[in-house]
Amino acid sequence: MAENSLINKLKTIHLGRILVIDVAMLSISFIAMQFTEEVHWTMLDFVVMGILLFITGVFIDYFLMYISNPKKKFLYVIAALIVFGLIWVELAVGII
Repeated sequence: MAENSLINKLKTIHLGRILVIDVAMLSISFIAMQFTEEVHWTMLDFVVMGILLFITGVFIDYFLMYISNPKKKFLYVIAALIVFGLIWVELAVGII
């Protein structure tokens, strides 16, 4: 019964909206590559960032839809964004 509930919750996550936002964000880097030599992404960079953006988007959408306490909702979204930022920085320049 609990497994069925989880499956139903995952079905209602807005995957299409998340994918559109991901593509829009990835297109910023693609467009920047056309105008400057300072941005140089490989296909692997686009794939990794696409996966990272998608997973972050799914978590944020889940938190916004299924957590009723506004304070917890805010904290979870901020935590997801911080984790996203830390992973992004680590992959980009290896600071950590």
